Amino acid sequence: TDALHHAARNGHLRCLKVLIDAGARVDIKNKDGKTAMQIAFEMGEIDCGNYLRTMEGILSSKKAL
Repeated sequence: TDALHHAARNGHLRCLKVLIDAGARVDIKNKDGKTAMQIAFEMGEIDCGNYLRTMEGILSSKKAL
């Protein structure tokens, strides 16, 4: 997840996609209690934040099933 948070912080959307496709979990929080999505939005990385929000939504809907 450190890689996922780093990619989100730095706006590396393609890296996020690769990491998530490889099984990285988007719901994991860092030592500060923040998800990669939260970090992306805080850093102004809107495309990454929106992508991660979509991935979190997919994860939530799968958990509901």
